[in-house]
Amino acid sequence: MRNVSIDNLSQALEDVLNDYREEVTEDLKSDIMDAAKFCKSEIQRRSPKDSGEYKRGWRIKKQFENSSVLRVVIYNAKKPSLTHLLEKGHPIIGRKTKKIIGVAKAVPHIEPAEQAAEKKLINAIEIDVK
Repeated sequence: MRNVSIDNLSQALEDVLNDYREEVTEDLKSDIMDAAKFCKSEIQRRSPKDSGEYKRGWRIKKQFENSSVLRVVIYNAKKPSLTHLLEKGHPIIGRKTKKIIGVAKAVPHIEPAEQAAEKKLINAIEIDVK
């Protein structure tokens, strides 16, 4: 602890708060990346395993980052059009008849992983901010 004159108190407080903000921001960005990696691995673990290409296609991308913000997206680079169909299920349409011949059941793998990652991130943020 250092001695601060009353004339310099405002600047000293500002310095301490800026240091705290920078430290917390870096910790939060690290927590966000950890949660994204966890989410990606959970999605891969839960993904349907037909050929394995869909399962191996998951990626993490930093969408935007500056000194105080980090936005991350998790996406499937190999089979992006399958994510909604597999997550929610869909009708199977015959190629020749163009009629519904069955229904592909939903395989929820994205939403459960997202919820688990969200809980993990909230817990990490609570620890960092305390």
